Amino acid sequence: MESARYNPSEIKRFTKEIRELGIQYVGLCCGYCPAMFRELAEVYGRTPQASKYAPGLSLSNVFGTPSGKKDMDERLRYGLSC
Repeated sequence: MESARYNPSEIKRFTKEIRELGIQYVGLCCGYCPAMFRELAEVYGRTPQASKYAPGLSLSNVFGTPSGKKDMDERLRYGLSC
Protein backbone atom coordinates (compact mmCIF):
# COMPACT_ATOMS: atom_id res chain seq x y z
CA MET A 1 0.00 0.00 0.00
CA GLU A 2 1.37 3.40 -0.91
CA SER A 3 1.26 5.77 2.04
CA ALA A 4 0.23 8.78 -0.04
CA ARG A 5 -2.95 7.07 -1.22
CA TYR A 6 -4.45 6.02 2.10
CA ASN A 7 -5.78 7.68 5.22
CA PRO A 8 -5.98 6.32 8.79
CA SER A 9 -9.52 4.96 8.41
CA GLU A 10 -8.50 2.98 5.32
CA ILE A 11 -5.50 1.59 7.20
CA LYS A 12 -7.87 0.54 9.99
CA ARG A 13 -10.20 -1.21 7.55
CA PHE A 14 -7.26 -2.97 5.85
CA THR A 15 -5.84 -4.03 9.22
CA LYS A 16 -9.19 -5.53 10.26
CA GLU A 17 -9.30 -7.51 7.02
CA ILE A 18 -5.81 -8.95 7.41
CA ARG A 19 -6.41 -9.74 11.07
CA GLU A 20 -9.50 -11.75 10.09
CA LEU A 21 -7.22 -13.74 7.76
CA GLY A 22 -5.15 -14.67 10.81
CA ILE A 23 -2.17 -12.43 10.16
CA GLN A 24 -0.64 -11.52 13.51
CA TYR A 25 2.52 -9.69 12.48
CA VAL A 26 2.16 -6.57 10.38
CA GLY A 27 3.87 -3.23 10.09
CA LEU A 28 4.03 -0.10 8.00
CA CYS A 29 7.01 1.32 6.19
CA CYS A 30 8.37 4.85 6.03
CA GLY A 31 5.99 7.51 4.83
CA TYR A 32 3.10 6.56 7.09
CA CYS A 33 1.98 9.05 9.72
CA PRO A 34 1.65 8.25 13.44
CA ALA A 35 -2.16 8.18 13.17
CA MET A 36 -1.91 5.23 10.80
CA PHE A 37 0.35 3.30 13.18
CA ARG A 38 -2.10 4.09 15.99
CA GLU A 39 -5.02 2.67 14.01
CA LEU A 40 -3.05 -0.48 13.23
CA ALA A 41 -2.08 -0.98 16.88
CA GLU A 42 -5.63 -0.42 18.16
CA VAL A 43 -7.07 -3.04 15.79
CA TYR A 44 -4.68 -5.56 17.35
CA GLY A 45 -5.81 -4.61 20.86
CA ARG A 46 -2.90 -2.38 21.76
CA THR A 47 -3.28 1.04 23.35
CA PRO A 48 -0.32 3.16 22.33
CA GLN A 49 0.22 6.49 24.07
CA ALA A 50 -0.95 8.20 20.86
CA SER A 51 -4.45 6.75 21.39
CA LYS A 52 -5.30 9.72 23.57
CA TYR A 53 -5.08 11.85 20.40
CA ALA A 54 -7.52 9.74 18.39
CA PRO A 55 -10.37 11.81 16.96
CA GLY A 56 -13.58 11.62 18.94
CA LEU A 57 -16.15 12.48 16.31
CA SER A 58 -18.99 11.77 18.72
CA LEU A 59 -18.07 15.05 20.43
CA SER A 60 -18.28 17.06 17.21
CA ASN A 61 -21.13 19.56 16.79
CA VAL A 62 -21.46 18.52 13.16
CA PHE A 63 -20.78 14.78 13.25
CA GLY A 64 -21.52 14.07 16.90
CA THR A 65 -24.35 12.17 18.48
CA PRO A 66 -26.11 14.77 20.66
CA SER A 67 -29.39 14.35 18.78
CA GLY A 68 -29.42 10.58 19.24
CA LYS A 69 -27.72 9.61 15.98
CA LYS A 70 -25.74 6.66 17.27
CA ASP A 71 -22.57 5.39 15.63
CA MET A 72 -22.29 8.43 13.33
CA ASP A 73 -18.53 8.55 13.75
CA GLU A 74 -18.16 4.86 12.84
CA ARG A 75 -20.33 5.33 9.77
CA LEU A 76 -18.19 8.26 8.65
CA ARG A 77 -14.95 6.38 9.30
CA TYR A 78 -15.98 3.51 7.06
CA GLY A 79 -17.74 5.53 4.37
CA LEU A 80 -21.22 4.21 5.16
CA SER A 81 -24.25 6.31 4.45
CA CYS A 82 -25.94 8.07 7.33
